[in-house]
Amino acid sequence: MSTATGKDKERFANLRKALDSIRKSWANRHGPKLKLFGPRYPNTVEFQRSPEGQEVYREFDKLNAKISTILEKSTMGGHAFGRPGSNGEPALETPRMPPEVYARLRSEFTALLSTRFYHDVSSPVDAPEKTTYGDVDLLVSNPRHDFTVEELATALRAKRYICTRNNPTWNFAIPDDGETSGGEVYRQLDIQVCRPGQLAWETFTHSHGDLWMILRPTINYYGLKADDTGLYVRNQGVNFRVGMASLLHLTSEPHEVLEFLGMDVEKYDQTFPTMSELFDYAASTRLFNRSAFEKVAMNSKERQKLKRPMYRMWLEEYLPKSERDLDSDQELTRSRVVLEAMEKFRKGGQS
Repeated sequence: MSTATGKDKERFANLRKALDSIRKSWANRHGPKLKLFGPRYPNTVEFQRSPEGQEVYREFDKLNAKISTILEKSTMGGHAFGRPGSNGEPALETPRMPPEVYARLRSEFTALLSTRFYHDVSSPVDAPEKTTYGDVDLLVSNPRHDFTVEELATALRAKRYICTRNNPTWNFAIPDDGETSGGEVYRQLDIQVCRPGQLAWETFTHSHGDLWMILRPTINYYGLKADDTGLYVRNQGVNFRVGMASLLHLTSEPHEVLEFLGMDVEKYDQTFPTMSELFDYAASTRLFNRSAFEKVAMNSKERQKLKRPMYRMWLEEYLPKSERDLDSDQELTRSRVVLEAMEKFRKGGQS
């Protein structure tokens, strides 16, 4: 696979201009509806809840999602090194990889990191139906010895690397000696340094693309909270505005969480052949409830997730066509789920 040419970049610039034209066209068509905001609806919330507002936001989100998909398909792989470095390092193209190249590099990088730098190295389970890969993602923990990022970059033979303060993910642009198409080709390796004891959980939440993004609204809907450190329950005796102090940690063991959700543990550890099978798996949790996703249309933060193709497909294609009654367990209340969680994870004596 060759790097992008000047003509490729020119076509990409023209694509951006075309997308800007699409945005302007949309604004002209829906402008009259937006004018209703002032005289008819007193505030943003009321407008969002109105039929006109919901239509405007729904159509705008679809437009942005389409634009994001087009731009994603038009890029040439990882993005970290597409611009010159702060110290004058040259911009590097890191083209997308076919599955066989991705598998070879993941194996090579894992072997080097696990034998020379870290005791624990893992990679997330891939999302289904992927035909190309923009980069190789690895998670690491428990270093074998003290070393600098420069020493790691040298061992990887990286042409460039990016390591910023307070960011646990390091990016490396590494020449691919296995590429025989002519010219030097670079691949992007992203290494996420996990906190002690967090490797298994972070690998779990990064697996299967956006599957965890799909599951989290349901978990949160029933009074629990799942983030990048584990599963929590809200401590009713503490004001929620005080952040982590208001949360009681339940577990950071992936299989325990899957068992509590009533989901097949072994299936999670394997790549799903199709997107449909992954969605069926997501809907298999005993907690699932359509109401957990109603706020997506009303919450700007949630609407940002619609830029993710998998998440958008789940909301707009799978859920509307699903024949399963996801609200069949009428007795499954928030208080009941919280009590079950406290009992399962032996937190019953804590408030």
